[in-house]
Parts: sequence; structure tokens; C-alpha cells
Amino acid sequence: MLVVIDNFLDTNSDLYREITEDDYWGKFKSFHGWLERDATPDDIWGVLSNRIWKFGSQLLPSEFEGIEYWGGEIHPGECLDWHNDDDQSLYDKTGESSFPEIGSIYYAHKTPISEGFLEIQREYDDVFNIGGMERIQPVPNRLVIFDSKVFHRVSPVVQGVRRHFTTNIWLKKPDEDNFKSERY
Repeated sequence: MLVVIDNFLDTNSDLYREITEDDYWGKFKSFHGWLERDATPDDIWGVLSNRIWKFGSQLLPSEFEGIEYWGGEIHPGECLDWHNDDDQSLYDKTGESSFPEIGSIYYAHKTPISEGFLEIQREYDDVFNIGGMERIQPVPNRLVIFDSKVFHRVSPVVQGVRRHFTTNIWLKKPDEDNFKSERY
């Protein structure tokens, strides 16, 4: 499943202006949080999470516990290796795998960047050779909804700074240790 929506936020809205503000992103290197299903957001990231999943409500499971969210920047020469989103702390402690139901990524940079594609695995063999994949360009103000438990990566950024805000929908909240600041 893959849904790509361009011009997701109204560029005249306060939310868009705040979410793309350079000074705002300069206040932190990355962040990671949790929003209970029916909670009222107390920050911009919770507001954006709710906006994304109000839009994608038809894709949500009937029951879920909440929304995990995080964000950050990827600079020229940086990339993100193949991975799937999971409860890493649970796996580290028990060897048990637990995955979100669905995920999203919103591109919060204002100007186009070179490369930094989201690449999503579509096929692989038993020795994990990646076959077909989807490549999605990180266009400013673009929202991508996809199955985040499928292996995906970010190709190296060549020019510009790739800002991303990511969410996952969980049936059961991931282990609390995932949200400790030293993990991000």
C-alpha cells in the first residue's frame, strides 16, 4: 500500500509556516514522541499527527492505541540504511518482533533537495537481495503513507537538507524505552 499526496498542508496556514520554519528545526537534532488515540495534542507534532491521520482515517485499523511520531534532518552525504519500523526496545530485550500497522512521512523542507529518496522494498529473495522497489522523491509539503513494516531506506542526500516528520500507528504502544532521549 502506498499513497502519495502533494501539497498536503495549506502553505498559508500557521501549521505549515511553523512546521517548515528554519529556526524551529534548529532548536533540536531530532525528537520522538507518543500521542494516545483520543488525546488532545499539546504540541505542533501532535497536531500534525492528528492532521495526517484525519486525512488517512479510512486506512486506520478500527482499534489502535496511539501514534508514535519522530522527525529529524538528513544532510548532504547522509543516508538511512535498509530497515523496517519496529519496537526496537522490545526486540533488544526479548528477541520478539512487533510492528506498527501503518506509517507516514511528511517532508517539511521548503525548497527542493537533490536525491534523499524514500526507497521501499517491493521484492526480495531468501538472502535479502533487494529486487524491485518504489522510489519516492522528497518533495516539499508531500505526505507519503505506506506500510512501514516493509523494508525501506533513504538514499544519500546530495544537496539541501531533507526534513522529515514520521508517524506510525500502533495497536499496542511500543516499549517505553523506545522514547528515551538517548535512542535518538
